[in-house]
Amino acid sequence: MKLSETLKSKWIEQSNQFEALGQRGWCSIFAELPVYEGLYYSEITVLEPKLPLPFENVVPNVRIGIGTKESNVELPIGAEEISYCYRDRDGCKLTQGKAEQYGDKYGVGDVIGILVYLQPPKPKLKPKKENQEKENEMQIEYNFNFNSQQMISNQSIQSYQKISNTNQNQVDQNKINNCSISNNLLQLQMNLQNSILIQDQDLNQESFVYFFKNGVNQGKAFKNVKEGFYYVGASLYMNARVKFNFGPDFIYQVDLEKEGILLDEDIVLNPYDQISKIQIPYNDI
Repeated sequence: MKLSETLKSKWIEQSNQFEALGQRGWCSIFAELPVYEGLYYSEITVLEPKLPLPFENVVPNVRIGIGTKESNVELPIGAEEISYCYRDRDGCKLTQGKAEQYGDKYGVGDVIGILVYLQPPKPKLKPKKENQEKENEMQIEYNFNFNSQQMISNQSIQSYQKISNTNQNQVDQNKINNCSISNNLLQLQMNLQNSILIQDQDLNQESFVYFFKNGVNQGKAFKNVKEGFYYVGASLYMNARVKFNFGPDFIYQVDLEKEGILLDEDIVLNPYDQISKIQIPYNDI
């Protein structure tokens, strides 16, 4: 296992297969292979930045985390919904560009461990034709009933305008408005239920990411990440440098039982470099 030759920014400079230097603004680099499923651990050490710095009074920064192959390598990890990170300067965790307080700050000399667990991805099946047709029929029926109610309501309005006084018109108008509100709430509820189903399908249920600073567990940073195959990576700013360690020999070992990370007995903790030794289980990566 080594760093990717393609999934990296043009501003990344490599002195070997495991060290990376970020020149100028934010730029990212990832491992050559992702976690497909299972439990994997790796470490990244923050090295002294390259001197001289490109600008005076500019502080190099680092983000460490995971991202899919669709991640924009010219952006820092955590800027998109398909990447998740632990930031050095304040210890925050980020995804979708949103920062939350998480762990300790870290810097030069610190070793950041990354523990990633993914469930096997869910197959993306196309809906059966008969189910789609039934759904269309239900939508047509709903639209017909809704339009019929609107037609009746409109006729009622015209009748009341002719035979009722102002106060009576106000009462009937309120009834019609309530009917319209009920229909709108029903549609809103249907849309919300569909949205929840789609969101659940897009999440890797029970997945998680932990970070460790010099062997100290910073806690569960993320859970139920978006479906995808995730590469361990780092984002570097203004001559920041890091060194990746994919194992099997780590500076700090993770004891799952001691850390209270309880999983099924058949789930084994693997060094990240084990990915390169297994038969790739999926074609679409």
